[in-house]
Amino acid sequence: MDWAAKTMVLVSSVSALLCLSFVFANALTWSLPWQSQYYYMALIDLVHDADRVITALSNKLDNLRKEVQRLKDVNNPNTVTVTERRASKDYPPGRFVKQAIEDYKKSPGFEMGLVRMGRVSLEYDY
Repeated sequence: MDWAAKTMVLVSSVSALLCLSFVFANALTWSLPWQSQYYYMALIDLVHDADRVITALSNKLDNLRKEVQRLKDVNNPNTVTVTERRASKDYPPGRFVKQAIEDYKKSPGFEMGLVRMGRVSLEYDY
């Protein structure tokens, strides 16, 4: 379903909830007329809270759709900048791999592995 159809379903479900709440409130007030205002206000509070939740979720959905569209957009300047930076000579492809290998060789786990294999003696401080 597209956005308009989902909105129509949402509006119809909220309006059905409102109608049901007022019918329920009227049924309660027939038997207890002195508490009618309390039940009306309680049901209106419930409907209002449901409306706020639906509005918040709708806003979140709109923001996520805009973000997805922005990410899909080919003419996005951020996407073009990242692509150009990757293609430039300032960022050679193996730079990050070499840095990761150097960091691993400096780690204590790598040194202890060499000691266990008998490749290094710690008395020479390798």
